[in-house]
Amino acid sequence: MALAHAQPASLNDLVPLLRQAGHSGPVHGLSLTDPRGFEPWGGLFLPDPSIGRWAQWRRPLGAAAFSLIGQIHTLSTPAAQALIQDLVSEPVQPWDALICTSTAGRSVVQALVADRQDQLLARSGGDRQRLLAQQPQLPVIPLPLEVAKLQEALPQRAAARQALALPPEAAVVLWLGRLSLLTKLDPWPAYALLERVAGRLDRPLVLLECGPDDSTPQANHLQQLRQLCPAVRFVRLGGEQPVTETIKHQALASADLALFLVDNPQETFGLAVVEAMAAGLPTVASNWDGYRDLVRHGVDGLLIDSHWASSAASLSGVLGWQQFLGLSSFPMTSGALAQLVQLDLRAAEAAVLALLGDAAMRRAMGAAARQRALALCDAPVVMARYCALFDELAERRAAAPAEQRRSQPLPLALDPARLFAPFASQTPGAPASAELPEPPVLVRQGREPLWQLLQAAAPEDQRPSLQADLWAKHHLS
Repeated sequence: MALAHAQPASLNDLVPLLRQAGHSGPVHGLSLTDPRGFEPWGGLFLPDPSIGRWAQWRRPLGAAAFSLIGQIHTLSTPAAQALIQDLVSEPVQPWDALICTSTAGRSVVQALVADRQDQLLARSGGDRQRLLAQQPQLPVIPLPLEVAKLQEALPQRAAARQALALPPEAAVVLWLGRLSLLTKLDPWPAYALLERVAGRLDRPLVLLECGPDDSTPQANHLQQLRQLCPAVRFVRLGGEQPVTETIKHQALASADLALFLVDNPQETFGLAVVEAMAAGLPTVASNWDGYRDLVRHGVDGLLIDSHWASSAASLSGVLGWQQFLGLSSFPMTSGALAQLVQLDLRAAEAAVLALLGDAAMRRAMGAAARQRALALCDAPVVMARYCALFDELAERRAAAPAEQRRSQPLPLALDPARLFAPFASQTPGAPASAELPEPPVLVRQGREPLWQLLQAAAPEDQRPSLQADLWAKHHLS
């Protein structure tokens, strides 16, 4: 295993954790400031979409020196969208990849890239096919979860309900995840439809809300909303305190179904949905973002159709520009946009009623969900797909044309001495003499942080000449 860090020696602190997680092989530390260390490994995996910027850093070795592999998460921030637009103008290659965690997420990436290409081609009259030929791969691979381990850790249903003080006969619905009106979902539609469902059941209805609160004001607001639904018993697990794995497992084992009426553009995948499916819960979920990749309607659960409100088209550009300028924060913009997403609440109510009223359907869908999570998202399955992708990228890299193996200069934006060369009145001088006297102690002490930064950036064999240069700056000949 190779891990990269600005200070590779500090990675030794992670070795005990890696051993605890089951890694028994060596751990190699690579420097994030030197691309040469990555060439023998064939690639650099990044936990975000920033491969375009790292492609600039790779240039001195040649574009085919190694692959860059990134991964999407939220796509609704200006920063994430800028990184994706970089895929058009930065020197990424077909042996690079941006892993998309859902087909909906990939569609957003493709739309951003195509829109940026259209803008550049309209300005330059360039070659679209050339742009398309240089795009990175966009595979859809879900996020991994230790599904098998989660399934083994689940307690028996009766014991779980007893631990959470839930009646054995109650109908228990589970929400798993953060409760955030701004960046997750507006929970009121779910509360309201469960209040109606409770009036049609012949047993108590419990909503388990398992996960952290977003903020104290929001938590207080949600508590007030719960009081408008007296027929539903709300059980809050987490809130201000983190939810332990034990309590989460008890919640998963206690529930009859999971309810995920998510409406927010911040969401891309839905790891909590996978956890619920892994626990054998049928799921009622929005037909929204990555959820439709996970839940097969009528097989593992029931999907609830979603659409943008009619007013969204006229408001969207204003909201997007305000967020881009920083006039509106990412959470506020996401929350506002979510208010323009409408779900088929009648269908959601009918779906919850149907599942709570049919134990055989719950068992069948839950069993299918359990197998689906294991086959799609279990960590060994996902890692096998990663390995297959790495092998494919290696083949593409091996077939790269010769010009892609030639060294290219760093872009000027990453080479400030070359960029600001016109500021100086003369070309660089001759190497300084190593015989110069040391500057006064006070001078050295005041500049020590700056000199340490320079020494850390210098190769070992260049440090003596760097020291001479630093002393020459402060020497009056």
